[in-house]
Amino acid sequence: MKLYSGSTQLGSTITSPTATGDAVTQTFNLSTALRINAGQSIQVDLVADVLTGATWTTDEVAVDSASATGVSTNATVSYAGDSAGQDIAVATAGTLTVATAATPTNPNTSYMVAGDLEQTVAAWKFTADNIEDLKVTRIKLKQAQTDVNAPSNVKNLKLFVGSIQIQQFLLMSMQSLKIQPVCSLFQRTAQ
Repeated sequence: MKLYSGSTQLGSTITSPTATGDAVTQTFNLSTALRINAGQSIQVDLVADVLTGATWTTDEVAVDSASATGVSTNATVSYAGDSAGQDIAVATAGTLTVATAATPTNPNTSYMVAGDLEQTVAAWKFTADNIEDLKVTRIKLKQAQTDVNAPSNVKNLKLFVGSIQIQQFLLMSMQSLKIQPVCSLFQRTAQ
């Protein structure tokens, strides 16, 4: 763990923190004092390496106490109270969600005319949570209803991301269809 003010490290690195828990504290002793001018404030950041396999559900690190000395008076000044930082949690991977796309790209539930070409028959929105960017490498489509004739009613299926065609199938002869090219289909940025 390291403590920073801007790009300046404050105190030494704590390489192996002691056991965690509400009663356990980690102390940074600043060899060069952090000066805060009267009426001003300074942001201090705690930085740490998250270990592989770490588990930490929504919690926060808090400032338990701080000690200072007045520059003019040389008087001892102290802070005591739990000032909690931001809620944090450790995640092992991001999450992908898929939902029906909003209009105007989503097709109507109205009837299509037999013989029409290049009709949008479905549209979805793929979303990555804020943990990490995701690369979609496989999409499996299926007929959601029980009309067994539906797969044979269409051909030349094409999959698009925006205006870019990423896959094409000449005939859909099964009730489920797997899309799994060698490279990733597309990437979703964490939000």
